[in-house]
Amino acid sequence: MIAIRVEDLKKTYKSGFLKKSKFQALKGVSFEIKEGEIFGFLGPNGAGKTTTILSMLNLIKRDSGKISFFEKEIEKDVEIFKDIGYIPEEPYLYNFLKVREFINLGTKLSGIEDKDIEEKIEKYLKLFDLWEKRENIIKTLSKGQKQRVLLALNFILEPKILILDEPFRGLDPVGIRIVRQEIEALSKKGSTIFLSSHIISEVEALCSKVSIINNGLIVWEGNPKEIPRKEEGFKVLYKSKEGVFSGKILKNQEELLEFLKEINFSGGEIVEVLQETKLEDYFYEKVREN
Repeated sequence: MIAIRVEDLKKTYKSGFLKKSKFQALKGVSFEIKEGEIFGFLGPNGAGKTTTILSMLNLIKRDSGKISFFEKEIEKDVEIFKDIGYIPEEPYLYNFLKVREFINLGTKLSGIEDKDIEEKIEKYLKLFDLWEKRENIIKTLSKGQKQRVLLALNFILEPKILILDEPFRGLDPVGIRIVRQEIEALSKKGSTIFLSSHIISEVEALCSKVSIINNGLIVWEGNPKEIPRKEEGFKVLYKSKEGVFSGKILKNQEELLEFLKEINFSGGEIVEVLQETKLEDYFYEKVREN
């Protein structure tokens, strides 16, 4: 079944003095996402990513085009939004609620009926390192901690569709890894994930289908794992003996093994080893072409 269908989406903004100037942000964007799929949405700043997302959520008025969730048009069946989770690029929360109060409010407003809800709340607050802060006022949290609160709530709710706009922003490598694992787990349960991110390696690792948007148009769509490699390469995320997170790019397996020995000898800790592939090169190539 097609979970998300966007057809010929167009959007023009008025700008300048007396709003006489016009800028066409979307020039006919179309894509389909299957139920249970993890879909990546890439593009440079100003390409039309956020405008597309806000149109999908019916938060801005589009010029033309059709948007459907599970074959239901968003204007004709607003009840469908009960099944949609959303994490914006900038987290907006009720600043004067406590963390636990905000989570409780979110679960009640969703109408979720789950006998294990209390266990799930505890599980995800602990997973995102928020359990000890559950009585803290949200206003006192850092930006990264606020992002974790929203992530925890959405994973608790397990929406049928989860739309993520830069979900890794403000997270350290451990937090990024946790989010990636939870996205994969949610997808395996049947949820559809729409992932917009500037971290191309994470999109490549997670997504079976990616669309690249530039200047309001889709310039490439396909499976990133089917893009041929130009050369072997690795990205290592590690923590020093002093607890500082860092990353390093290595050209081949010999360099990788030597570096792993160095980290081990120095008392550091390897967080993750990622294989560098072609999507990043392909992304820049397609953006330059268009």
